[in-house]
Amino acid sequence: MKTLDAVFSGPHHLRLSKFGWSDRRPDQYDILVQKVNQGIQKVKAECHKILPEFNVNISLLYNGYTEEKAGRWISSHDFGFNSMYADSGGLQALTLGKDITDDVRKQIYQSQTNSDFAMSFDDIPAITTSKEVRATNKSKIYYPERAKECAIKSASYLKEQIEYFDKVGAKTKAFLITQGNNVDDILHWYDAAFSVLEPAHIKRVGGIATAFSCLGVGMQERVINQLAYSRIMAEYNPDIPYHLHMLGLGSVKPMFPSLCWLMSPLCNPNQTFSYDSTSASMVATNGIFYFKHCGWKKYTHLREATIVFDEMFAFCYDDILADIGVDYDTLYTHLINNRMSVSKTTNVESDEPIYLASRVFNAILPFYQLITQYQHKRKEIEEASGIYAELKSISEITDFTEWFNKYSHKLKSQRVARADTTYTINDFWS
Repeated sequence: MKTLDAVFSGPHHLRLSKFGWSDRRPDQYDILVQKVNQGIQKVKAECHKILPEFNVNISLLYNGYTEEKAGRWISSHDFGFNSMYADSGGLQALTLGKDITDDVRKQIYQSQTNSDFAMSFDDIPAITTSKEVRATNKSKIYYPERAKECAIKSASYLKEQIEYFDKVGAKTKAFLITQGNNVDDILHWYDAAFSVLEPAHIKRVGGIATAFSCLGVGMQERVINQLAYSRIMAEYNPDIPYHLHMLGLGSVKPMFPSLCWLMSPLCNPNQTFSYDSTSASMVATNGIFYFKHCGWKKYTHLREATIVFDEMFAFCYDDILADIGVDYDTLYTHLINNRMSVSKTTNVESDEPIYLASRVFNAILPFYQLITQYQHKRKEIEEASGIYAELKSISEITDFTEWFNKYSHKLKSQRVARADTTYTINDFWS
């Protein structure tokens, strides 16, 4: 059966990491772990009812550079995640003014050994017209003449990463990240990268991760990544698992064409589609909910949030929270009166059951939002017509290519600019 894996990134927002209370009261922390596990299993079961076509997984992604301790701590406890993913943290290292030296990469590889899947370092053939490290889509320019060189360099990092995992006996599988400004660019990137990999390295590749650094973030660009991936698997037939990871999806809205593609006969029956999002992890931190008609909104801004809260509280209380020892009305009032603020509803110095129950509730809250999100997507899928109805029925890669050529103009595009090779970075900064 095909698998849909919702990967929650930003673990510090989930409040699962080690902190003072976990050391002082390990017995209560063990209860927290057990209850979060129960909550995740219950959410997955509900999501599978909504999307019975898929195994619905819930996983976690941590940053290999900035969240090493969180990744190590969470991976050593049974919270119920299907898999642990680790990002390379290269962007964060640059943001902090660190050079990505051999020693820094090895430090990150060691951090990634706590995961099942690890993203590789990639050399990106794009520049930014802004001096900010975190460039916006509009300030990026893709340089196609640098692509082959960057792909080979990225493949060398992938080899280095895999060899480190082998050396230390880690189970971790690495993901190749693809780059490009259109379908052909991505295919050429894959071809160049895999041409320098040996069979021993390819066997340790866990899948392909698609990035938007050189492509863009519109709906058209997301479909391009799916088409390029489908062509790689159909035309190159690599000896790697059928696993596509979409980096930084950011919200549930762009998932619609991905779900249509995943449902299509074109996808291998063992296909896994995973996507990561920090927004979903920030529910308890920011007090936000996902609404079917308007997406993510602040709890304090919409009365409808109380309805969502009531539904989740009822979902959690009897099976998960009741035996902690706080009655329904007392816990409900405590959470509502404090606007579910993590800082107000939980107290790391207190041993009162109400604070343990609040911690459990706030930890499960982000995962519960998947139910609302998938209900929304299920309705969209059932009502799909026109181009997306056709996408769901595609069975051959040639049909997918024809579909894209026919309908791509109807998909909103936010493409990264493609360079005129006469330009240099100095032209933009002068």
